[in-house]
Amino acid sequence: GYLGAETVAVRYPRRGFVMRLLKELGRPVVAPSANREGEPPVRSAREALMIFGSRVDLYVEGDAPAGKASAVVDARGRVYRSGGYTPESLRRLLEVSGRIPCPERVPLRHPLSPCKLPRGRGS
Repeated sequence: GYLGAETVAVRYPRRGFVMRLLKELGRPVVAPSANREGEPPVRSAREALMIFGSRVDLYVEGDAPAGKASAVVDARGRVYRSGGYTPESLRRLLEVSGRIPCPERVPLRHPLSPCKLPRGRGS
């Protein structure tokens, strides 16, 4: 997302270390993309370290799918980028209807937008 954006993106990893880490933590992790706005994403932990240095708490070297972008779909099912999925496979994955419930444990700083996430430390 962009600073001041009204939406949030959620990424769900399929497998690997990050998925195991999330299961162990038992809660979501908030993190931006590993790129500067308008630049392509980095492809290795070493490249990210060179760009971001000590501003990042943890670097994880993983098997980044070269040239394969993630699917981007909004909560209404509108597909912005298929990410290598066929339209039919995306429809099967997205058989969700209705509103997405807001977790009760999220502190509400924006009563008019109850699912707006609170800003991180230092904001």
